[in-house]
Amino acid sequence: AVEEFLKHMEWSVNSTTEETRVKWNTAMKFLIPTKYDVNRAIDLYKTHENLRKTEKLDRIWIKNPYLIREIESGNFFSLPLIPNQPLTVIFTASNLNCLTFNNSLSQQDNELIILQALVCQLDCATESIEVQQNGINFIYDMQNCSTSQFNINLSKKILKLLQAGYPAMLKNIFVISAPKWFRVTFFTVDQIRECLTTEYGYSLDNIPISLGGTYDPIINGEIRYQMCLSKVTNTHSICYPYYSLDYQPMTTKSTNDNFLLDSGHCYQDKSIVSLKTTTTPSPSSLVRLVSSRRNYESSSSSLSHIRMRKRESSLSNDHDKRRRSNESLIEEEPPTINLSSMSRQENFDE
Repeated sequence: AVEEFLKHMEWSVNSTTEETRVKWNTAMKFLIPTKYDVNRAIDLYKTHENLRKTEKLDRIWIKNPYLIREIESGNFFSLPLIPNQPLTVIFTASNLNCLTFNNSLSQQDNELIILQALVCQLDCATESIEVQQNGINFIYDMQNCSTSQFNINLSKKILKLLQAGYPAMLKNIFVISAPKWFRVTFFTVDQIRECLTTEYGYSLDNIPISLGGTYDPIINGEIRYQMCLSKVTNTHSICYPYYSLDYQPMTTKSTNDNFLLDSGHCYQDKSIVSLKTTTTPSPSSLVRLVSSRRNYESSSSSLSHIRMRKRESSLSNDHDKRRRSNESLIEEEPPTINLSSMSRQENFDE
């Protein structure tokens, strides 16, 4: 089945090169959830590729500060893998507004970052052949999720991706405490915790606090991101082609103060004119910004020095005023060159 898949995709079947091994692993990733039905696997591959392009998941900037922030936030994370059991992943809907700080991200960009963070972690998890074979349990935690916090558009994208466009066997979707207006069969926290402990063998130490356990996903946020970074930048990974270390601009909403993001830090600059749309600057533009600031500060310092000299001169007598005024003119005005005088002097020397 693998060779048939490779031939149909016109990929090399010679397994002696690293590139071909990656293609072989890619074929397996799409064949396993379709039970080795080649035609279904090819359809799933095409659907997956089209969906990634449509949702801007085909070239993810892995060092985007917003993406790092979201991965580390604990809004989406997986529980430890238990042998011969599906991987359990948890998505928390009520904390999603935390990403948009100071109104610096538009709603569309906010959704994109959340979706990229979710897909990035799924990509890394499904590099494991064991996860591919045992599948995934998806827990959608909607506790304390009000109407204003719930994003129906984002939810549709996530469910569409999981159910029809992602190469992983989706075993179950558990929805916790869904609001009344969200018409779906849901479970209580106690029911989910009971299911995780009795049916799947998780201890309370591995179950998050929100579900009655003792695990805090935020504590391991940095480790979680570093694991993702290591996976997606490995040229032997299946998901490697979907990620980039290079800077990628992101359109953001206008704010009263512009926030310039670089390597996860936020710089506030009130001297920049606010536009309808702004873009996160590249490192080179930040250097130019710092340079322009220094030039501005230098010119301001010179101007302050001149003004101070003038204030001092007002306290002196008329003679000192004239003398210091002449000195300031000598210091401030650039020297002028009289070409006619120079010409006459040169002729005289001859």
